[in-house]
Amino acid sequence: RSGSGSGSRSGSGITGGDGGGEGRSEKMREDVQQQQQRPKDPSPEVYRKDAGKASPSCARGAGSGGLERKAQPALTEEQLEEYHRMVEQNQETLLAQVEPHGAETKLWKVVRDMDGILVSTRDVPGSSYLMSRVEGRIRCPAELIVDKIRTLEYDPLLMSLETVNRINDNLDVSHLCMRSPVNVLTNRDFAILRFKHNNRSSWILGASSVNTHTIPQKSGFVRASIMNSGWVVTPIGVDKSESYCTYVLSMDPRGWVPTWVANMFRTTDMLNSFTHLKQQCETEHVRQQQQQQQSRSNTVDLSNSNNDNDSNNNNNTNTNTNNTNTNTTNIEIITQEVVTIVSEKSG
Repeated sequence: RSGSGSGSRSGSGITGGDGGGEGRSEKMREDVQQQQQRPKDPSPEVYRKDAGKASPSCARGAGSGGLERKAQPALTEEQLEEYHRMVEQNQETLLAQVEPHGAETKLWKVVRDMDGILVSTRDVPGSSYLMSRVEGRIRCPAELIVDKIRTLEYDPLLMSLETVNRINDNLDVSHLCMRSPVNVLTNRDFAILRFKHNNRSSWILGASSVNTHTIPQKSGFVRASIMNSGWVVTPIGVDKSESYCTYVLSMDPRGWVPTWVANMFRTTDMLNSFTHLKQQCETEHVRQQQQQQQSRSNTVDLSNSNNDNDSNNNNNTNTNTNNTNTNTTNIEIITQEVVTIVSEKSG
């Protein structure tokens, strides 16, 4: 691909170097070393939306929630090489869909506008399923949004998310379980490669399905597939206190789902997810601002209180000094009177 997609290779914490074979190989060697140095029994992250409820769990050997302790499977150099290629392709594909400079932005058709949140679709060559896109402004810094996206806790359909193999801080293989939007359809699970990358102008968070024996399909679920999907979060405004977010999803739900049903529910689900993310992030940002303001107010109050105490101490010191001077004067008067009486008696 050309256009803005080509810029995704530079300065990457995922692909390394310029995204070419040499830079990718160097990054792959670093990942292998990290895996070799990692403890044999780490605690992968396991998040369950319905912890403690009697709903099917996707986490292998899952209990009631929290962290499980199990060895993370080591990856071969061939797997790492393939994963880094997938990350490069995912970044390029995502950036090609993003306004205003993406190479494929003209292929999209806006199908809904809800209070400034735009929902668009486009055809995918060789597939009957549409690619969907939701975009809009979120009034909070990009870093807060990125943290929320990584956990997926904002998504009302999330059942669980387990990090099966953490390759580095920006790249992992995870098992995702999602609830069906309608009761007549079976829940879906995904084996996905997830990455996070900052290309200096935007945060890119992508995901693509992978074939791995370490994440077998769960009983009662249909193994679905996503391709080159994810988020692009761009800081905007003079002080970068707001962000423009674009969510792109290309998915094959597999199983028995009519195409028109899958396409209809996908755009609705994505809009709901975006709306929940926006509400949670903006609420959290307001709360953080209030806490900071309260902290500054407490600091000012404490400073004023210390100044008042210093003033009171100075007043007390002056009062004590005056009392001391008065006592000294009284002593001198009494002493003089005693001397006079003694002199009179002696005479």
